[in-house]
Amino acid sequence: MKRMRMGSRSKSTRRLLLIAAVITLVVGMVVLAVWPSPPAWLLPPRSMARSASRWAGRNVPVVVTITGLISSVFAVWIQRRWHKRGAIDERRRARHRNLMLKRVLTRWVKGVLEQSLACECGSG
Repeated sequence: MKRMRMGSRSKSTRRLLLIAAVITLVVGMVVLAVWPSPPAWLLPPRSMARSASRWAGRNVPVVVTITGLISSVFAVWIQRRWHKRGAIDERRRARHRNLMLKRVLTRWVKGVLEQSLACECGSG
């Protein structure tokens, strides 16, 4: 059975939950901003969503700049993670290759070949 590290699963779950929460928040704000007649208990968040969308409409260059910066940081972060994962894979492959070479040396060279040569030399 394969053992998993304790922190890896919970860390990825937290990231997924954070992404889901952000998406839900954005979709909720858009729905509130375009909903023609929401229930009374949603009127305060609706006014907040509408004022946020009005602010974004007035400050398009600021919103575009902030979005670009966030996208750039995210892209660099993803690229570093992939590079790090590739380095880990290379180390893992090297470790497995060394392990296989040791097994071949132990089983075939020392176990079979040396015994076979010893038998031939002794009988010849």
